[in-house]
Amino acid sequence: METYRLKNIVILILVLLNICLLALVASRSYAGHQADQALITNTTALLQRNNISIDASLLEGTSSSLVYSYTRDDTAELEFVTALLGPITTQSDYGGGTHFYANANGSASFRSNGSFSLTMTSELYAENFREFVRTYCPAQYRLNTIQSDGDRTTVTATPYTDDFPVYNASITFIFEKQALISASGFLIPSAETAPEAAETITRSSAVIYLMDHCNEEGRVCNTITEISAGYILQSTVSAPLLLTPVYRIDTNTYSYYVNSITGHVSLAG
Repeated sequence: METYRLKNIVILILVLLNICLLALVASRSYAGHQADQALITNTTALLQRNNISIDASLLEGTSSSLVYSYTRDDTAELEFVTALLGPITTQSDYGGGTHFYANANGSASFRSNGSFSLTMTSELYAENFREFVRTYCPAQYRLNTIQSDGDRTTVTATPYTDDFPVYNASITFIFEKQALISASGFLIPSAETAPEAAETITRSSAVIYLMDHCNEEGRVCNTITEISAGYILQSTVSAPLLLTPVYRIDTNTYSYYVNSITGHVSLAG
């Protein structure tokens, strides 16, 4: 009997302990939510005092907290250009990080920062542009836009990492009467890398950095229309292919990238 009572007492203590822990977690979560809402309210008020309007809901959410560094993938380059041109008959290293590929169907040049340009001299047709992107682009690229002007069609595909877009690393295909005539943009390796974790700023901090930047540069900004999170591709001496998390902030005049780690502001191209 004593053992049975002791067992019940232990179970009761464990249940009460779990209840206390849940209450503590709920309390902290509520306090965090209240702090976030207070920050959004104060940020919105500060922007309004500076004649900048914004929908408060745009300040909710965060960016990626990971930084990716890639090395050049010669195999991926060759596979990409071979898929479009066919078997390569000429392959050269021009120095300075430039690789050249060619055959009777066209030629392509790739640089160490991931950028490339390709020209077709034969005809490769696309009956369905969405399917064309699925077939010829690396798996992490998704169809972004299709724009037609008469017989010419421009198709843009954007790479994604962790479901965040890499804003400045798209591939653009140019078609004439559905025949590919050229391609250019950036080829990001799809191989997994070990990302580095970083502490990132909030959207509220990002718009304050933007406000200060516009004031310093004398740029007009009256309305913030959209805020999204993603990456930009950068090239440094130590990391020629570096994915840095950013907020993209669209305004009534310009679009900007705000570095999610440093707060540095730059114009979106």
